[in-house]
Amino acid sequence: MKWIPRPSPLWNASPRHYRIVSYWHYGNLDPVPKPGLEPYDKGETFRPGYHHAVEMIGKRWNGVILRELLRGASRYSQLRSAIPSLTDKMLAGRLQELEAEGMVTRTVVDSVPVRVEYALTEKGRDLEATITVLGEWADRWYPDGPDRPVSP
Repeated sequence: MKWIPRPSPLWNASPRHYRIVSYWHYGNLDPVPKPGLEPYDKGETFRPGYHHAVEMIGKRWNGVILRELLRGASRYSQLRSAIPSLTDKMLAGRLQELEAEGMVTRTVVDSVPVRVEYALTEKGRDLEATITVLGEWADRWYPDGPDRPVSP
């Protein structure tokens, strides 16, 4: 394998402008296709919005954070104590991502000490039925956790 530079509008030589191609793939900058793997067919059944929604809710800790906000937690410390194995850095990052997606609003309350409160937007509250049904499904099929599922 060798590195072949990929053209960039700025001709920046940073590593992200390079990709791996094989030696026998002379001059062609497309990656070598793997035998037996066909490109994903983006036909009528492909729904990018559905895929994005599943990825957003399924991202580690996002579903739990949304559930706690639906239950009434509004402050960072309430969320942190409700999810004990979640680190501060991860909670802050996930809240920023949810805010960027428009699911959560962040409000700074001017008091001493300064408080930060989080609330679900209409977009976030629309997930209540979905999160409730998913919780019921998990209680039915994984009552003791993911390591001990119930047999069908």
